[in-house]
Amino acid sequence: MKVLFIYPDFPEGKKKAGDEEWGFYSEGLASVSSVLKEAGHDVELYHLREKVSRDEFLSTVKKHKPDLVSFSLRTNNLPDVVQYIPFLKKEMDVPIICGSYHATLFPEEILKISGVDMVCIGEAEYPMRDLCDAMEAGKPYDNIKSIWVKTKDGIRKNPIMPLVENLDDLPLPDFDLFDFKNLTSSKIYTAGVMLSRGCFFNCTYCCNHTVKNLYPNKNKYHRVRSPENSIKYLKKLLKNHRYIKYITFWDNNLSLPRDWCVNFLKLYKKEIKLPFGCNLHPETVDEELVKLLKGAGCYRVHFGVESGNEEFRRRVLRRNMKNSQIKKAFALCRKYGISTLAYNMINCPMETPRETLDTVKLNAKIKATRSLAPVFYPFPGTEAYKMSLKNKLFKPSVNYTEDILLKNPNYPESQVEFFSLYFRPLVKTYKTIYKLPKGIGKICEKSLDRALSSKYLPFKMLNIAMKQERKLLNASKNTLKNKMPKLYVKMRNLRLGKK
Repeated sequence: MKVLFIYPDFPEGKKKAGDEEWGFYSEGLASVSSVLKEAGHDVELYHLREKVSRDEFLSTVKKHKPDLVSFSLRTNNLPDVVQYIPFLKKEMDVPIICGSYHATLFPEEILKISGVDMVCIGEAEYPMRDLCDAMEAGKPYDNIKSIWVKTKDGIRKNPIMPLVENLDDLPLPDFDLFDFKNLTSSKIYTAGVMLSRGCFFNCTYCCNHTVKNLYPNKNKYHRVRSPENSIKYLKKLLKNHRYIKYITFWDNNLSLPRDWCVNFLKLYKKEIKLPFGCNLHPETVDEELVKLLKGAGCYRVHFGVESGNEEFRRRVLRRNMKNSQIKKAFALCRKYGISTLAYNMINCPMETPRETLDTVKLNAKIKATRSLAPVFYPFPGTEAYKMSLKNKLFKPSVNYTEDILLKNPNYPESQVEFFSLYFRPLVKTYKTIYKLPKGIGKICEKSLDRALSSKYLPFKMLNIAMKQERKLLNASKNTLKNKMPKLYVKMRNLRLGKK
């Protein structure tokens, strides 16, 4: 039978001039496609990289002539996506199933949408295979594990299928499900890959903890392909996409388990030999690891700093590392010539301007090559979301197309937006201050602290000015990526200190 994956891959809300282009690879869809094709089914992808009209949407779906349509649902663009489902059902009367994180966490909510017949909860490879096998054979399919089915008597809630414990048992992903060469990352000769699933940590702003508890074998939640299988994965990808010159590992933490990481990096250095970036947790970093990463070709490491206030980070975000550990991790990367990217968040539940200022200052002290500080979004299914509800921090209507969702006491929206927009310039300013002689530096630091805490600073006007600058910069960046990718990569490498 023919399955059509509909992958809505665009930002929420209205598209703004200068917005970053979307078009990303999905490891989950590529893996499910591979399992379905191995079972003899046809799989095609409708990669929705922007919102389209009703007529264009229907015309495209009809061309595929699917026997089953599967939607991937994200919380952010759910309001946009669910508009397509009712008129698709009315026009084609094809079975419709929804999956991914939002459907997994809120299956009953999704099944209330007119036109949705089924929801797949959790990992979808084998549930989708069993569903397609049953449908093709004309057998009942209302008793398949992990599939919730809407029936005339209500919802048939089948138990979740256990986690796939050995990722090597899965066929390698179907990379060619995608128009790979035209993905956003491919345009700059980069491939994003994921060798593991799950996470060892329990941060309040992530739904991993909630999802893990759905499974009967939740103690196996974190899994990783063997080093040998990981190399096979990369070789398959690179064989058909020889233009790829850089790898980005999307795994939550490439360094865990440590023995796996050591063995994998040795094989990678010997058999792949491409520059790569990865995510690490500051608590797992030591000199031996950084030296090994550098030797294998690592040119950039991404760290989740999140907040510069140690007590707030522990109490609200459940990130227990100390500032000293964060400083050490960044210093080690700097010592071995690896560029760093610091992820931060602004306007977390119960955050104050003082705590945001601590985040700015810590970023100045760790000397990250680049720092990001978006406004925090509390997603349903996370502890941070429950915390926000409990403290009545949400605006009257929760709309994920807005830039700011939480209204923290004594933290005006204009000031929140200011810290996010001006985060990097502020970090650079404090970096300069910390280089001054101690006495002068202290005076300058206190003066800037007072200015940034003042309610008389024209935050709204400053925000308008920075938004215009950002719009121009993003438009230029998109043009470079699309029209002159080699120049873009060269400029990026110069910024990272990489030849």
